[in-house]
Amino acid sequence: MEFSENVKVWVTCPEEVVRNIQNGLGEAGISTIGNYTHCSFVTKGKGYFKPNKDAQPHVGEVDKLEEVDEVVLEFVCHKDQLSLAKEIINSRHPYEEVALDVFPMLDI
Repeated sequence: MEFSENVKVWVTCPEEVVRNIQNGLGEAGISTIGNYTHCSFVTKGKGYFKPNKDAQPHVGEVDKLEEVDEVVLEFVCHKDQLSLAKEIINSRHPYEEVALDVFPMLDI
């Protein structure tokens, strides 16, 4: 097995912006699998964080532990499209710090 040219991307966001992010990625040709565009998977969950004194939180208060309803959006992205994907996500995401994870994939 060899590493794929694609990666799996996970981004955590409020549910109310996930459709906007999905559409932006799909319109840019990101999140395509074979003959299908706009491919993604969304999981609901809880996000926890405590903004420090230098933060400007979109949600919550400085020095207070916060719990918010969020979703994880996961999608496949070609390695060469990662910068564009990050740009699209950041432009449509309300948080000061975006939780974004990138995982290598194997060709099997």
